[in-house]
Amino acid sequence: MINEVPICDSLRSGHLNSGVAYFIQPSECSDDVIELRLVVNVGSLNENDDEQGLAHFVEHLGFKGTKSFEQYELVKVLQSLGLSYGADLNASTHLLETKYTLCVTRSHEDLSQLSLGINILSEWAFHMTIKESDVVEEVCYCTLLFRFMILDSFYVSNTNHVTLNPN
Repeated sequence: MINEVPICDSLRSGHLNSGVAYFIQPSECSDDVIELRLVVNVGSLNENDDEQGLAHFVEHLGFKGTKSFEQYELVKVLQSLGLSYGADLNASTHLLETKYTLCVTRSHEDLSQLSLGINILSEWAFHMTIKESDVVEEVCYCTLLFRFMILDSFYVSNTNHVTLNPN
Protein backbone atom coordinates (compact mmCIF):
# COMPACT_ATOMS: atom_id res chain seq x y z
CA MET A 1 0.00 0.00 0.00
CA ILE A 2 1.33 3.44 -0.96
CA ASN A 3 1.16 6.12 1.72
CA GLU A 4 0.18 9.64 0.79
CA VAL A 5 2.91 12.27 0.85
CA PRO A 6 2.35 14.49 3.90
CA ILE A 7 1.28 18.06 3.17
CA CYS A 8 2.66 20.92 5.25
CA ASP A 9 0.36 22.47 7.85
CA SER A 10 0.36 25.91 6.17
CA LEU A 11 -1.09 24.59 2.89
CA ARG A 12 -4.80 25.15 2.33
CA SER A 13 -6.55 23.30 -0.46
CA GLY A 14 -9.97 22.53 -1.81
CA HIS A 15 -12.06 22.21 -4.94
CA LEU A 16 -14.18 24.86 -6.65
CA ASN A 17 -17.65 24.05 -8.04
CA SER A 18 -16.02 23.87 -11.49
CA GLY A 19 -13.90 20.93 -10.28
CA VAL A 20 -10.70 22.97 -10.24
CA ALA A 21 -8.45 22.09 -7.32
CA TYR A 22 -6.76 24.99 -5.56
CA PHE A 23 -3.85 25.24 -3.17
CA ILE A 24 -2.90 28.27 -1.08
CA GLN A 25 0.42 28.44 0.71
CA PRO A 26 2.16 31.42 2.33
CA SER A 27 5.39 32.45 0.66
CA GLU A 28 8.55 33.31 2.56
CA CYS A 29 9.96 35.21 -0.44
CA SER A 30 8.00 38.46 -0.34
CA ASP A 31 5.11 39.89 1.64
CA ASP A 32 4.04 42.23 -1.18
CA VAL A 33 3.80 39.70 -4.04
CA ILE A 34 1.34 36.89 -4.61
CA GLU A 35 2.30 34.21 -7.12
CA LEU A 36 -0.66 32.65 -8.88
CA ARG A 37 -0.31 29.44 -10.88
CA LEU A 38 -2.58 27.51 -13.15
CA VAL A 39 -1.36 23.96 -13.61
CA VAL A 40 -3.04 22.01 -16.39
CA ASN A 41 -2.44 18.26 -16.20
CA VAL A 42 -1.45 18.02 -19.86
CA GLY A 43 2.15 17.93 -21.01
CA SER A 44 4.32 16.51 -23.73
CA LEU A 45 3.84 12.90 -22.54
CA ASN A 46 0.14 13.20 -23.37
CA GLU A 47 0.96 13.82 -27.02
CA ASN A 48 1.03 11.18 -29.74
CA ASP A 49 4.04 11.07 -32.07
CA ASP A 50 2.21 13.19 -34.64
CA GLU A 51 1.28 15.76 -31.96
CA GLN A 52 4.76 16.49 -30.56
CA GLY A 53 4.94 20.12 -29.43
CA LEU A 54 1.18 20.69 -29.43
CA ALA A 55 0.87 21.30 -25.67
CA HIS A 56 3.66 23.88 -25.84
CA PHE A 57 2.06 25.42 -28.92
CA VAL A 58 -1.30 25.81 -27.13
CA GLU A 59 0.53 27.29 -24.14
CA HIS A 60 1.88 30.05 -26.41
CA LEU A 61 -1.60 30.70 -27.83
CA GLY A 62 -2.86 31.48 -24.31
CA PHE A 63 -1.00 34.79 -24.50
CA LYS A 64 -2.51 35.66 -27.88
CA GLY A 65 -6.06 36.11 -26.64
CA THR A 66 -8.98 34.94 -24.54
CA LYS A 67 -12.69 35.67 -24.38
CA SER A 68 -12.11 38.81 -22.27
CA PHE A 69 -8.73 39.87 -23.69
CA GLU A 70 -8.28 40.46 -27.41
CA GLN A 71 -5.01 39.71 -29.19
CA TYR A 72 -2.03 40.72 -27.01
CA GLU A 73 -4.30 42.80 -24.72
CA LEU A 74 -3.65 40.48 -21.78
CA VAL A 75 0.10 41.13 -21.81
CA LYS A 76 -0.43 44.86 -22.37
CA VAL A 77 -2.83 45.12 -19.40
CA LEU A 78 -0.37 43.36 -17.11
CA GLN A 79 2.54 45.47 -18.33
CA SER A 80 0.47 48.60 -17.60
CA LEU A 81 0.36 47.42 -13.97
CA GLY A 82 4.14 47.25 -13.86
CA LEU A 83 4.42 43.49 -14.43
CA SER A 84 7.05 42.27 -16.85
CA TYR A 85 6.65 39.44 -19.32
CA GLY A 86 9.01 36.66 -18.31
CA ALA A 87 9.63 37.67 -14.70
CA ASP A 88 6.05 38.24 -13.47
CA LEU A 89 4.13 36.55 -16.27
CA ASN A 90 5.20 33.30 -17.88
CA ALA A 91 4.27 29.75 -18.83
CA SER A 92 6.06 26.48 -19.39
CA THR A 93 5.24 23.03 -20.68
CA HIS A 94 6.75 19.95 -19.08
CA LEU A 95 6.31 16.21 -19.45
CA LEU A 96 3.15 15.96 -17.33
CA GLU A 97 1.84 19.52 -17.08
CA THR A 98 1.54 22.96 -18.56
CA LYS A 99 1.99 25.72 -16.00
CA TYR A 100 0.99 29.38 -16.25
CA THR A 101 2.52 31.70 -13.63
CA LEU A 102 1.48 35.22 -12.76
CA CYS A 103 2.82 37.43 -9.93
CA VAL A 104 0.62 40.25 -8.66
CA THR A 105 1.07 42.92 -6.04
CA ARG A 106 -0.44 42.10 -2.67
CA SER A 107 -2.46 44.86 -1.09
CA HIS A 108 -5.00 44.51 1.71
CA GLU A 109 -6.63 47.80 0.68
CA ASP A 110 -6.81 47.13 -3.05
CA LEU A 111 -7.55 43.63 -4.29
CA SER A 112 -7.80 44.66 -7.96
CA GLN A 113 -4.53 43.01 -9.06
CA LEU A 114 -5.38 39.79 -7.23
CA SER A 115 -8.86 39.81 -8.75
CA LEU A 116 -7.43 40.47 -12.22
CA GLY A 117 -4.86 37.69 -11.76
CA ILE A 118 -7.50 35.14 -10.77
CA ASN A 119 -9.63 36.26 -13.74
CA ILE A 120 -6.67 35.72 -16.09
CA LEU A 121 -6.09 32.20 -14.74
CA SER A 122 -9.77 31.49 -15.37
CA GLU A 123 -9.47 32.88 -18.90
CA TRP A 124 -6.49 30.61 -19.61
CA ALA A 125 -8.29 27.58 -18.16
CA PHE A 126 -11.65 28.02 -19.84
CA HIS A 127 -11.70 30.79 -22.45
CA MET A 128 -8.65 30.77 -24.72
CA THR A 129 -9.46 31.97 -28.22
CA ILE A 130 -7.52 30.34 -31.00
CA LYS A 131 -7.69 32.29 -34.24
CA GLU A 132 -6.32 31.04 -37.54
CA SER A 133 -4.09 34.12 -37.85
CA ASP A 134 -2.60 33.43 -34.41
CA VAL A 135 -1.92 29.80 -35.35
CA VAL A 136 -0.16 30.86 -38.57
CA GLU A 137 1.91 33.46 -36.68
CA GLU A 138 2.84 30.98 -33.97
CA VAL A 139 3.79 28.29 -36.51
CA CYS A 140 6.20 30.78 -38.09
CA TYR A 141 7.64 31.68 -34.67
CA CYS A 142 8.01 28.04 -33.57
CA THR A 143 9.60 27.08 -36.90
CA LEU A 144 12.13 29.88 -36.50
CA LEU A 145 12.78 28.90 -32.87
CA PHE A 146 13.27 25.25 -33.87
CA ARG A 147 15.76 26.26 -36.57
CA PHE A 148 17.77 28.29 -34.05
CA MET A 149 17.73 25.35 -31.64
CA ILE A 150 19.10 23.05 -34.36
CA LEU A 151 21.77 25.59 -35.31
CA ASP A 152 22.74 26.09 -31.66
CA SER A 153 23.11 22.36 -31.08
CA PHE A 154 25.12 22.04 -34.33
CA TYR A 155 27.56 24.80 -33.35
CA VAL A 156 27.84 23.58 -29.76
CA SER A 157 28.48 19.99 -30.81
CA ASN A 158 31.06 20.98 -33.45
CA THR A 159 32.98 23.59 -31.47
CA ASN A 160 32.48 22.46 -27.86
CA HIS A 161 31.32 25.97 -27.01
CA VAL A 162 28.44 28.27 -27.90
CA THR A 163 29.17 30.47 -30.91
CA LEU A 164 26.83 33.32 -31.81
CA ASN A 165 28.62 34.00 -35.09
CA PRO A 166 30.32 30.98 -36.63
CA ASN A 167 32.44 33.09 -39.05
